[in-house]
Amino acid sequence: MNIFVKGVLFGVVAVLILDTVGSIMSKRYRFPYTKLSSISFLLWATAGAFASQGGTPDLIKSIGLGWIAGLLVGLIDSTLGWWISWQVGPGRLRPESTACPKIARIVFRVTMLAAAVGAFGALIVGSLAKLIGHSGT
Repeated sequence: MNIFVKGVLFGVVAVLILDTVGSIMSKRYRFPYTKLSSISFLLWATAGAFASQGGTPDLIKSIGLGWIAGLLVGLIDSTLGWWISWQVGPGRLRPESTACPKIARIVFRVTMLAAAVGAFGALIVGSLAKLIGHSGT
């Protein structure tokens, strides 16, 4: 299994665990589920950074792989992960907000945000790798 696939799988498993455990904890301890969004950002960036290693030393390719990884992880997070949190309780929308176009817009926005965050994670890791690689010369 190549590093890109491992990065995406890491991200998918991590966000689904976060969505499941986070939903249960949010419901049990009565804190806003949205407070966990920063952890989602971190997981998207980490998945993008990890998956992007398949493109090194080409920084542009690495950023592209990070973007794709973030997109895939974000899509799973905003669909299956949201479904999990909806079933547990904290991810449920108000009835007036459950129209298909509204849900589709939310899924699209979260997925695109995750793609951007994944690309950013790849950019950070790629830039650091170039700095560290050049520091010895």
